[in-house]
Amino acid sequence: MQTWANRTRQWPPPEVVEKVVAMGAFVSPIGYKWSAYNHMEWRICFKTAETELGNNLKDTQVKIYVILKMIVNDILKPQTKEITSYVLKNIVLWLSENHP
Repeated sequence: MQTWANRTRQWPPPEVVEKVVAMGAFVSPIGYKWSAYNHMEWRICFKTAETELGNNLKDTQVKIYVILKMIVNDILKPQTKEITSYVLKNIVLWLSENHP
């Protein structure tokens, strides 16, 4: 978390970064769905932090996320299931750091 917190960015503001870091992470017994060992794998989950970041997105960023989900669901999903809402959310959050 500290590597993320210390990264140079334009968004989110420092007070949100501090709040997100304080939320920490959870370990969840969920494996990679295409893994032969998914019943033994665990995932580090940042759900509360992701929710906080999502709540701090600007309206334009939320609209971009919604449009991307529509494109994926209506155009890409029939051809590939690898681009999930999780992937889209992380793309929007990543790009928002330097393009607020």
